[in-house]
Amino acid sequence: MEIEINFQLVIMWYVVLLIHELGHVIANKLIGAELVYVSIGYGPELWSFKKFRINKYFFVAIGYTSIIYRKINSKLELSFAFLNGILFSTVIWLIINLFWDNSFVQEFNFCFYLLSFTALLPINYPIGGNPSDFKQVLDLYRKG
Repeated sequence: MEIEINFQLVIMWYVVLLIHELGHVIANKLIGAELVYVSIGYGPELWSFKKFRINKYFFVAIGYTSIIYRKINSKLELSFAFLNGILFSTVIWLIINLFWDNSFVQEFNFCFYLLSFTALLPINYPIGGNPSDFKQVLDLYRKG
């Protein structure tokens, strides 16, 4: 039973991660940016389908959305794009918690809290060196 729960938790982490990245994709479409790809993991590409990639080290459960900004966006638009992974995940989290109550929800909540916490820390991630969502917003306003 314990192995099954741990496997479910790992699967749930990737579900929450994909929901988070989908939030970034939606926000960037709304502000007129072009999606290059969404990737899960780190390192060279292992498998891809259209604009979705799974990288060689996919067990390093990080996500990345590559975007090209074709026009000059306002700081507010860019902030929305950077933070919409968390905002979109929060909306999905609210919907799930309103309608379901089982172990699936507990695992989803755990993964949601962990991902949201790490996305709101103003840091560069140790693997890949990419800035967190909140650090991108801080850098945007600090550097202009």
